[in-house]
Amino acid sequence: MKPIVTEMGNSIRYDWEDSHVTIRVSRVREHSDGRVTAELRTTTSAPGYSPHLDQRSVNLLTSKTAFAKELALLYEADWISILEQVKVYTLEWIRRGEPVVELWGNGDSDPPSYLIDPLIIEGYPNVLFGDPGSFKSGIAVVLCSLLTLPWRQNPLGWDTPVEPMECLYLDWETDRKTVDWTFARLRRGHDVTPFPIHYRRCFAPLHADIEALSELADSCSAKVIIIDSLGMASTDDLNSSATATNFYRGLRQLGRTAIILAHNAKDRDRKERTIYGNQYFTAQARNIWEVRKVQETGDDCIDLGLFHRKAPPFSRFAHPLGIHIEFVDQAMTVSAQEPRSVAEFVAQLSLAQQIREMLLHEGAMTIDQLAEYLGASRDSLRVTLYRMRDKAIVVKLGEKWGMAEHQSVTGL
Repeated sequence: MKPIVTEMGNSIRYDWEDSHVTIRVSRVREHSDGRVTAELRTTTSAPGYSPHLDQRSVNLLTSKTAFAKELALLYEADWISILEQVKVYTLEWIRRGEPVVELWGNGDSDPPSYLIDPLIIEGYPNVLFGDPGSFKSGIAVVLCSLLTLPWRQNPLGWDTPVEPMECLYLDWETDRKTVDWTFARLRRGHDVTPFPIHYRRCFAPLHADIEALSELADSCSAKVIIIDSLGMASTDDLNSSATATNFYRGLRQLGRTAIILAHNAKDRDRKERTIYGNQYFTAQARNIWEVRKVQETGDDCIDLGLFHRKAPPFSRFAHPLGIHIEFVDQAMTVSAQEPRSVAEFVAQLSLAQQIREMLLHEGAMTIDQLAEYLGASRDSLRVTLYRMRDKAIVVKLGEKWGMAEHQSVTGL
């Protein structure tokens, strides 16, 4: 009497069809003292019985005789054999890990793909970080809308997947009403087709609640997880490397594309900002964007600049993205905007990006003219221009510099 074994990400289910018994094993932990604990949920599909029989945490390595006797009082089956099979198969499952595979590098593997190019990479941890109040949660709601519908003709002009991508919004920081209010204003502002965002308010750290979160993601077929926010989804000591590695280990167990909202490090005056907390929060992320907000007192609009701070290993840095948001009555509209059109964002562009923007919109210029407009030293401009020339981005036209006819638009 062998069970049908179904591995379900962070849990494993055993079905004994002849006995009408199912046991789902979750929260499996191997402890330093040798114990292996797990939570067992036992049910039956036999007619005349309530499906639920028992749920408890057990040590898989101890005797199950007493447990079997208790189950026999609820439903007749060969519990000694059933529990022994659960023990053996579960221990094998937790200890074997992933199988070894051979990589030949023959080009059969598909390259990583973007859900929203260049902002969200499929299957990767993507981080959006910035100061408190920089409208990161609002961006997350917009991204959920782009992915779930999918919103092909969106006002930002961003490419979206062809097929709908269900999203699960995991919220440690705000609440349901706040997220739903932002969602409602976006729908009113653009008359978006009704659709749901799956939402869950969270309290326990992500790595400690991973089995429940995995089940929730499975139940709503979510392929994208929103983490709002990284600090609250971790533990108290954000400067600990163990906190960061536990967070990403849990995220890896979920096995889904992640959009992680995070706060800026304490030094907000630095040009190059970083994610708050241990350096592993940055090191383990594969795609990082900084969000900067400009809003004048009393204005009903926001300008957002998104700046690429860490590129994935298979790609170059992307150009900054700009979003203009307007609030009218109980509606909200979003539109694309060039970051260079907002004075506060110009300083966030690299010198190469500033040169490119100037040449694209003003035509060929001398180094002296660029120095006057950009406020950069002539030596820095000269070095940067020759690097750009070597990449076929710009060309030298006598004393002036201009954009190459077939210039590259990435890697600046």
